[in-house]
Amino acid sequence: MHEGNLVICDQEQQYARNLLQMFARNREAGIQMYLFHTVEEVERFAEQKPVHTLLIDKEYPPELREQIPAAERYVLITSRQDPLAENEEGVYRYQSAEAIWLQMRHEPAEAQDGRTSESEKPCTGERRKKQQNSGTDERGNSLTKANTDERRQAQHDPKTDPDELPEPKPDGRKQKDSAGFNTGTKGELIGVYSPVHRIGKTRFALELGRELAKKEPVLYLNLEEYAGGGYYFPDQTGQTLADLLYYSRQEKGNLGLRISTMAGQDGALDYILPMPYVQDMQGISGEEWLGLFGQILENCIYQKVILDLGDSVDGLFQILEACHTVYTPYIEDGAARAKLNQYAENLRKTGREQVLERTIQKKLKQR
Repeated sequence: MHEGNLVICDQEQQYARNLLQMFARNREAGIQMYLFHTVEEVERFAEQKPVHTLLIDKEYPPELREQIPAAERYVLITSRQDPLAENEEGVYRYQSAEAIWLQMRHEPAEAQDGRTSESEKPCTGERRKKQQNSGTDERGNSLTKANTDERRQAQHDPKTDPDELPEPKPDGRKQKDSAGFNTGTKGELIGVYSPVHRIGKTRFALELGRELAKKEPVLYLNLEEYAGGGYYFPDQTGQTLADLLYYSRQEKGNLGLRISTMAGQDGALDYILPMPYVQDMQGISGEEWLGLFGQILENCIYQKVILDLGDSVDGLFQILEACHTVYTPYIEDGAARAKLNQYAENLRKTGREQVLERTIQKKLKQR
C-alpha cells in the first residue's frame, strides 16, 4: 500500500463504514482515507486529488473500475472466480478487517499454526490466468471440482424456482410484493410459524432451508423455546444463538467472519445451534432480534435467513411483520383450523394484515 490517499468504494455502505473504522485504528502517518459508494464520486475525487490505493467492490464492472486512475488496485471479491484485470489484486471480502489491511500492506496474515493463511493470500488477474491455463487453483486443486466454501461464496440468482417451493396460498391468489425487512441488502427473512403445535414445523423449516440452499447461501435460526437440540442438529459446534447475540453486540463489523466459525452444516444449509435455556431466549427483546437479523443480512453472505419461530419469542408479531415471506404449516383438523382462525384474527386486530398477505399456508400430513 502506498502512502497517500486510500480510497474505499463499496455499495454495501455499513460494511464499508465498519471497514474504514477498523482501518483507521491501524492507520499510519502519511495515509489519508476516503469513503465513497459510487464510481462517479471517486472519479470526481480523482480530478482533485491523486488516488494512491483503491479498494473497490467487485460489483462495479471492470470497465468502470478501469476508469479510476490509481497506483494500486484491490478488489473485494467473494470467490476466486470473480473476474479481475491484470493490474488488480483480489481481496476476499469475508475475512477480518485486519487481514484485509495486512494483505494491502503486503504483510502475510498468519494462521493459528503460524503459517500464512492460504485463504488470505492475494489473488491477481495475472495469476488467475495461469491457474486457468494449468487447470488448478492456488492450492493445486482441480478447478473443475468446487469445494464447499466456493459454493457458498459463489453469486447466485436470487430468484427461487417456484416448482421447488411449497404450494401457493390455498385460495390461489398471488402473493403481494413487499419490501419486508428494510436492510438495504438483497437478503430476505423467511419466517416459519404456526399456532398449531407438534405437526412437524421444524422438519418443514429445515427441508425448506435445504432446498433453498441448493441455489444460494441460506442460514437457519431456531427461535423456539424447546428446539430439540441434538436431534435436529447433529453437528454440535459448541456455540449457540446466545453466543451469536453476544458477538453481534461486541463486534458488528466482523459478524460475517464470526458466523463462519460458528455455523454447523446440514448439507448445503448453515445453521446456528439454538439457545439451550428458554429463560435466556425470553430475555431477548424483539428489537434486539431484528437488530441481529439486520446485521446478518448486511454483513454476511446469506441471501435467505430462515426463522423457525415459537410462541415464547418476544416481539413475535413484529418479527413476522419484518419477514418477506411467512410459511404457516397446518394439518386438516377442526382444532387446528380454529387455532389458525384465532391467529389470523389477532393479526387483523393488531393492524398486521400484511403478515397474512405474505403468508403461504402449507398443509402437512398428520403423523
